Amino acid sequence: MKAILLGSLEMLADTSDLWRQAFRQAFLDHGLHIDPRTNRPGQTRRVMRPEDLCPVPVDAILRCRNHHYGQALAQGPLRPRPGLVAVLDDIARRNIALGLVATTPFEWTVSVFDALDLAPERFDAIVTEAHVTADKPAADCYHLAAAMLATAPEDCLVAEMGLSGVVSARAARMSVLDLRGCGDPLARLAAVLPNPEPAIPG
Repeated sequence: MKAILLGSLEMLADTSDLWRQAFRQAFLDHGLHIDPRTNRPGQTRRVMRPEDLCPVPVDAILRCRNHHYGQALAQGPLRPRPGLVAVLDDIARRNIALGLVATTPFEWTVSVFDALDLAPERFDAIVTEAHVTADKPAADCYHLAAAMLATAPEDCLVAEMGLSGVVSARAARMSVLDLRGCGDPLARLAAVLPNPEPAIPG
């Protein structure tokens, strides 16, 4: 293992609540009622067609969601995942290259780094949606990260929390630590780090 690639900003901070709130606000902005029991807009007992369920263009809702989510990231506060600094320090001590492959807007990445007071220099490569033309599950982002790190794909371990990212990393022929549904992804990552190489006596 010569490089570790974190597959999302979620590896740095748990923003799932902000994501759900942004979705809810986007639906409300378009006049869609959210049933809190199901977290779905306008559900009734009968089977509904997609056009009945969402009478406004899906793209409009997604753009609105992204707007609210971006604002929430910028306004904070965000807290780092427990053990984040320790894991980053451990990776550095093991002389393993570190990359972040979050194919989300560049501004979101900046907001998270600022909110966590995390120096971008901790990462040897950072890939956002501004760097690629095809989002995950395309393998482009991971191919680019490997090239930036001058590391063969088979020497990279990808820590991913989403299905599209898992598919993307596997398509790039990288080893994958599948963290979907994991409550403590950094602890799982720390558990698979190789032992530090012993110091050579001077």
